Amino acid sequence: MDEWGFDERINQGSRSNNIRADCVGNSLSLYVNGTMLVRVTDDTFSSGHVGLGAGALDKPGTDIRFTDFAVYVPKSPGLVGR
Repeated sequence: MDEWGFDERINQGSRSNNIRADCVGNSLSLYVNGTMLVRVTDDTFSSGHVGLGAGALDKPGTDIRFTDFAVYVPKSPGLVGR
């Protein structure tokens, strides 16, 4: 995935979104509001760190807030996509 783009499944304005990322083995899946938006595989890194970043490409002065951020270790690689 090389491009950033709009997706109608992402709530706009003051409406909140529930974001989930599954990073298990070499499989990376991104969910928004319970719907998987993208899944990729990448063998570049075998370990790493967690972080969040967000922006509004053409909306200066946009406020972005994260609440209830949690990181869980998967019980087994079979959890991908559940």
